[in-house]
Amino acid sequence: MVETVELASLRSLGWLMAELVHAGTRLNLLSLEALATARHLSAEFCLADGDDNEPLRTAAHRCDVTVRSVSG
Repeated sequence: MVETVELASLRSLGWLMAELVHAGTRLNLLSLEALATARHLSAEFCLADGDDNEPLRTAAHRCDVTVRSVSG
């Protein structure tokens, strides 16, 4: 399996973030940016067990973004 790291400009994420907020998503800015990035890159979203939260999981589900829990 090959892993890649990609960068995304806030310029390309701004509209996605605005669409999420307009649709009723209420998350902090960092979570909103991470969700928009995962959606933009068609990527999965990984959360540490200690950072797991239901609003983020619900928003990700509505956007068809897969959320994985990472322990460790």
